[in-house]
Amino acid sequence: MATRFERELTRRLRTIGRRISDARQLAELSQEEAAAQAGIDTRRWQRLEAGDVNMTFKTLLRISQVLDIDPAALIAMGGE
Repeated sequence: MATRFERELTRRLRTIGRRISDARQLAELSQEEAAAQAGIDTRRWQRLEAGDVNMTFKTLLRISQVLDIDPAALIAMGGE
C-alpha cells in the first residue's frame, strides 16, 4: 500500500509530466526531437511526460532549455 508521501509524489510527478508534454507540444516538437535535443533517451522522455520517473535537477534544466521554459514553471506547485 502506498504511503501518503508516495501518493503525493506520484501526483506531483504526473503534474510536472503534463507540463512538460504541454510545453513540448507548444514548441511543436515530437518526443523524439525533444529527447534528442536534451540528450535524453526517447523512452525516458516518454516516462518523464507520463510522470513515471523522478528526474535529476540536471535533467530538469536540459528539458527546460530545449522547451525554452523556466524550470520553475515546470515544478511550481500552485495552480495544479
